[in-house]
Amino acid sequence: MNKKKVTMEDIANELKISKVSVYKALNDKHDISEELKRKVFDCAVRLNYKYIDPLVKQCRNFYYIIPKRFMSSTEQFYFGIFKELSKILSDIGATIEIHIADQDFSPKDFNTNVRAYRHEKAKTYGVFWAGIIPAQTLESFLDIDIPIICIDNYIQNRTGSFIYIDDYHAGYEMTEFLIQQGHRNICFVIETAISTNIDKFYGFQKALYEYKIPFTPSMHINLSLANMQNFKYFNIPSPLPTAFLFDSDYSAQNFLITMISKGYDIPKDFSVASFDNTSLCEETIPRLTSIGVEPKEIANAAYRMMLKRLSSTHIKPYMMILYSSITIRDSVGTCRETSIE
Repeated sequence: MNKKKVTMEDIANELKISKVSVYKALNDKHDISEELKRKVFDCAVRLNYKYIDPLVKQCRNFYYIIPKRFMSSTEQFYFGIFKELSKILSDIGATIEIHIADQDFSPKDFNTNVRAYRHEKAKTYGVFWAGIIPAQTLESFLDIDIPIICIDNYIQNRTGSFIYIDDYHAGYEMTEFLIQQGHRNICFVIETAISTNIDKFYGFQKALYEYKIPFTPSMHINLSLANMQNFKYFNIPSPLPTAFLFDSDYSAQNFLITMISKGYDIPKDFSVASFDNTSLCEETIPRLTSIGVEPKEIANAAYRMMLKRLSSTHIKPYMMILYSSITIRDSVGTCRETSIE
């Protein structure tokens, strides 16, 4: 006797929701909450719904790749996403391993090693790439037909699946928040050679412009303090800014440790804010005000995008945009020197 085929109606009945809601969740419509989408996908996997079969039946092994050159500044951020992805995939019996990509990383060599390690047992495997991926590397993965989801990155006019965090608006919102606390002399310590950083910097400049605050060269230090050795190149601007903004929590933490050791009182002497909103923010003294997307939200988006990629025979350009939110903690205070009307 043939087993009854699972339908959307079966999923709807299981979750006690409408069939329309199931359809919208499986097709990633924007008027359905992230929580409901996750519940629908989990139920679909559990009931062996046919459109989830590619993940369960053909692709049970995944790799999470982080470029080594970005490890120092983004380690906490990308590892947080990895932990959440691990939870999601383990719930459906799939595995995920982390891999650090050197500068000479080759998708073809990586594929050869994976096939040898897996002894060809799996029909395929999937890749989540965290951070900036060279266009040539992406094309190489696509050429050998490896499903790949690019996290925190976007390459224009390229076929691929991208989760893009809107760093431009994040840069604007964090700068606006500091301005609303009375800060006008804000120094942004950020290395703008990195594409995601330049978006943050443009957002910073946009906020200054809208609030009629002139941008001066002293308001930007083109340096990453994720590497403590770079402090030998760091000179505190004069006059002392009332607020410092950093490209990552890791850079901000290094700055806080160094400046507190020199006798500065934060946020009394100046405020400090940053990007990513990782667990480091709760570990610093004072606790760090930061802006970012929750790792769980990014992981859920990456999971759903991988399901789409595995369920499709044709690769189409696809980008999902995620927006950051500010978590206010202790490192930002009100500036007494100025006020915003």
